[in-house]
Amino acid sequence: MSLVLPKNYKEIEESTKWDITGGSVELPMSEAYLNKVTCTVAAASLLTSGQVTGMTAAEIAAEIYAHAYVAYNWTALQNIPIAKIIYNKAANGISLEDGGDKRIGAKAFYSFIWNNY
Repeated sequence: MSLVLPKNYKEIEESTKWDITGGSVELPMSEAYLNKVTCTVAAASLLTSGQVTGMTAAEIAAEIYAHAYVAYNWTALQNIPIAKIIYNKAANGISLEDGGDKRIGAKAFYSFIWNNY
């Protein structure tokens, strides 16, 4: 049985998919991650390869998508001093750590973006 990808799936070049550092995965920011199918396929790949553990595929996909959504749609945040910190954290790549983001409210935020945008 082979995997059949949806028509709207966008391939990301292998060389830009990720770097693995210190037990976490660093994904470079990509407009391809504005596509939820692409995020879901990336999440499944990270899980099956064992590069991310302690998270569900849905949690990984939501985190990837939320970072991309903020990076490409909320650019006005970079002009507000306190919000610039949030924007830069989202726009400077996606750091996935085993067990997920430990910051208070982060997982809820990722889920909110995934479900509402």
